[in-house]
Amino acid sequence: DLTVCLRTGVERISENLHISANEPSLALYRLQEHVRRAAPPTVARRHHVTQLHSQLQGTCYDVEYAL
Repeated sequence: DLTVCLRTGVERISENLHISANEPSLALYRLQEHVRRAAPPTVARRHHVTQLHSQLQGTCYDVEYAL
């Protein structure tokens, strides 16, 4: 199972290196496509974590004040 995953990963890296070496515009397009897909969920997750952090700080303050 691990061997299959590693082989798949190495093949993808090899393919991407080949594309970026031979067709830079296609490589940049694929990079842009990846960023467009990955950025919105990452930003949303970061916003959620920031909200949770604020709530946690408030709760910690309440607990310290209660003691």
